[in-house]
Amino acid sequence: MRFILTGFLLVISLTAVAEMTDILFIGTRIQKKAEGIYAVDFNRKSGEVKNNRLIAKFDAFSLIALSHDKKTLYTSGKPLSKGQQKKVSAYRIQPDTSLKLLNSINVEGSVICDLNLSGNGKFLVTGDYGHGYVCSFSLNKDGSLGQQVSRFEIPKNDNGKARAHAAYFTPDSKWVLVSSIANQTVYALSFNHETGELVQKGKYTSESLRGPRHLTVSENGQYIYVVNQGGSDVVVLEFDGNGKFEEKQVISALPENSDIKTSAAEILLHPSGKFLYTSNRGHNSIAVFKVQESGLLKSVEIEPCGGPSPWSFVISPDGKFLISGNLSSNQLQVFSINPVTGELKIHGKPLEVPEPVCLRF
Repeated sequence: MRFILTGFLLVISLTAVAEMTDILFIGTRIQKKAEGIYAVDFNRKSGEVKNNRLIAKFDAFSLIALSHDKKTLYTSGKPLSKGQQKKVSAYRIQPDTSLKLLNSINVEGSVICDLNLSGNGKFLVTGDYGHGYVCSFSLNKDGSLGQQVSRFEIPKNDNGKARAHAAYFTPDSKWVLVSSIANQTVYALSFNHETGELVQKGKYTSESLRGPRHLTVSENGQYIYVVNQGGSDVVVLEFDGNGKFEEKQVISALPENSDIKTSAAEILLHPSGKFLYTSNRGHNSIAVFKVQESGLLKSVEIEPCGGPSPWSFVISPDGKFLISGNLSSNQLQVFSINPVTGELKIHGKPLEVPEPVCLRF
C-alpha cells in the first residue's frame, strides 16, 4: 500500500512539474558553436531554464516563428553562398519537442530576418533584409506552407539598399508595419485577412528614425514603439489606423553621456502593457521604460544583461520573467520582473546555449 501511494504521489508530482513547464525555442546564428534550433525547459513558477537540447540541425542563420497553437514552427535561414535559393520551412513540433518537416517552399529575397503569423493563423508574413521584400504566404490547415499570395517591395535608397528588417502585425491584424533600416522609414501596409494581400497605405520617414530595427505595438494599436539600431533610442509614433503616423517622442535607451559604441536590438512590451524593454549590444544592457497613460515613455532603469550582445530576449507569458539571449557569451540569463515598477533583477544562473538570436515561447 505504501509503495502504491508513493508511486501515485510521484505521478502527481511529475504531472504538476510538466504543467508548470513551457518550452522555449531558440534560433541561432550558426557561425561558431551553434548547430541549428534548440529548445529549453522553462519552469514558470521557479523561473529556471534547463535541459538545453538541439532539436533540428541547420547550416545557416535560423530565425523562427510559432503557430498560435504551438504545434508548428516556421523557420528561415541565411544562405551560405550567393545565388542559393532562399526557403521557408514548416515543422510539426513532436511531443518530445523534436521537429518533423512538413514542407519547404522557395521564397524571393536573400536574407529573411523576420517571420510573423496573422491573428487568424492563416498567413505567414516575412521581411527580407537583402532585397526589401515583404511577402505573405497562405498556411494550410495542417500548418504546412501554402503559396506566396502577396509581395510588397520597399523602394531602394540612393545606395541601392532597402533593408526590410521587421514586419509586424497590429493586434487586430489589419495592418503590417514594416521598418526599413536603410530608408529611415516605417511603412503601413493594409492586410486582407481573407486573401493575405498587402497594400501600402502610408509611411513615415524621419531623421529620428536612425536605423529603425524592430518595433512593437500597443494593445489598442494606437502607439508604435520603434527601436533604432544606430541610435539606441526609442521613437514613439501615434498611428491613426488609416496609414498615418505622428511622431510623439524620442527617448534614449542609454545612460546620459554614454560614449560606449553600441547598437540596439530587441524591443518588447510587457504583457500588461505597463512597461517596455529594449536591448543594447555593446553597452550590454536592457533598458526599462514605464508606459504612461499618454502612451509616452519614462525611463526606469538600464540593467546589465548578464553577458555581451543581448541579440534577443523574450518575456514569459505570465509576465513574471524576462530571458535574455546573450549571443557572444553563448548563454541565456533569466531576470525577474518587478510587477509594480517593471525593474529587472538577475534570477538564477545562466544556461549555456550557443549563439542565441531568436527566442520564442
